[in-house]
Amino acid sequence: MAFFRYSILAVLAAGLLLPSVYGLQFPVSARLKHRAGQSGFGKRQSAGQTSTSGDQMVISLKDLQDVEYTSMVWLEGQPFTVLLDTGSADLNIMGTIPTAKDTGIPVTVNFASGAEEGQMSFGNVTFAGYTVQQQVFNHVSVNAGASSQNGQDQGLLGLGMSSGSVLHKIYQQTLTTDTSGMLNPTWGDALLDRIFQQNPSTSNFMSFTLARDMDTAETSVIAVGNFTLSELVPGMENITTMPKLPVITPPQGQTDLQHWTVAVDGIMANDVAFTLPQSVVAGAAAGSMVAVLDSGFTFPQVPPSVAQAFYGSIPGAVLSNASGVIAWTFPCKAQVNASFMFAGVNYPIHPLDMSFDPATVGQPLPNNTCIGAFQPIQADALQALDGVADMVLGMAFLRNTYTLMNYGDFVDSAADATAQPYVQLLSTTDAAAAAACFTSVRDPPPVYNGYASPTNELMPAFVVLPTFAAICLLVFVVWLRLRRTAAARDTKNMRQLP
Repeated sequence: MAFFRYSILAVLAAGLLLPSVYGLQFPVSARLKHRAGQSGFGKRQSAGQTSTSGDQMVISLKDLQDVEYTSMVWLEGQPFTVLLDTGSADLNIMGTIPTAKDTGIPVTVNFASGAEEGQMSFGNVTFAGYTVQQQVFNHVSVNAGASSQNGQDQGLLGLGMSSGSVLHKIYQQTLTTDTSGMLNPTWGDALLDRIFQQNPSTSNFMSFTLARDMDTAETSVIAVGNFTLSELVPGMENITTMPKLPVITPPQGQTDLQHWTVAVDGIMANDVAFTLPQSVVAGAAAGSMVAVLDSGFTFPQVPPSVAQAFYGSIPGAVLSNASGVIAWTFPCKAQVNASFMFAGVNYPIHPLDMSFDPATVGQPLPNNTCIGAFQPIQADALQALDGVADMVLGMAFLRNTYTLMNYGDFVDSAADATAQPYVQLLSTTDAAAAAACFTSVRDPPPVYNGYASPTNELMPAFVVLPTFAAICLLVFVVWLRLRRTAAARDTKNMRQLP
């Protein structure tokens, strides 16, 4: 039976086409959404030639739980909305695709929280203007739940390296048992890997900016984010002058744990330099720690001492354990100033990214109480890191940078055998402007902006009715005074007429 499943893969060799690759920008959207049954706030996301051919996508904001950055993927000509995740490497699609080549080989892609269960399949994929023939993907059953509980998205696109791909590992196992000689060794590679392979002259990098919701319950408010392949976002070309942060590789034998991991040189907590604790990563330089840059993690996971340095000194701050999630809670007006240092460059975090409204994740907290976005690292995240990093810097960090990730040697191609994978970060947050923005949004808070449940916002009738009557009386007195003044002014003017 296993041999029959593997032999199905051989039919994919016929008619394989490799179209050209061009640098292109493509749209990305993000929204707030709820995950049914999820107890935590964790995970479910050389310069090229600049082009202005792509369009920016409006980011629509929905209420409830995670901020998720999404774009479109076409599989066998069908459009699918997928989450973009730099912390994984597999393409997972939920839906009926009659022309996909399902193999029947079971696949389970595990995340720090949750999993995608399906079967290894192949199909023609178009993403950001690039088309890849016979791309491997995890065809998730509609009944399996996949990445969305409400049908608003239909899968997840991992933007990591092939070495961290579950599908890649399974496909490599099929090659050892294949006797047909028809299987291409690269067919099991991750989607971006395949795209870069199609044109070795194209720069092997992606870059992105993540948008920020400006703390409002008004769903018509929009923001804009960008994602590019092999080119730069116009106006942000200075990123090529920033330090190239080498991607740290895991120990030999743990290549499946490869992520976009870089060294953190320092952390500032409320304008005070924080002494970094000892890194758990073997071989990490003294006085530094290792962080995973992960667009699929909504709320950064940091060592508990870092979270305490950010939030512990705030009057009224409490380390809470709500629904099994440990996080700091404190008044929403409290402005937290923090920054991270990489290769001697400081990257400030917008205060609006340091805390968030508990109503968006269904947490029953007192009125105008917020939750710290940088959480003491949860057990599931710590287990997923397995000693290759100390922290996960997710969306709340990445919204403050323009990020470039160069794949270098991670691409399965001899043409890139000498390139060192690296990350470049360009700060997009001005600390002074961000502080002023925070004050305008949070102090004083609007009458209702999501910081409390509607029930808490409804005042008792014995308070509302007298207040309303007093306001009405005041308005009437002012109106009467203005009317009398206007009448006297009219009389005076009449007397001056010839």
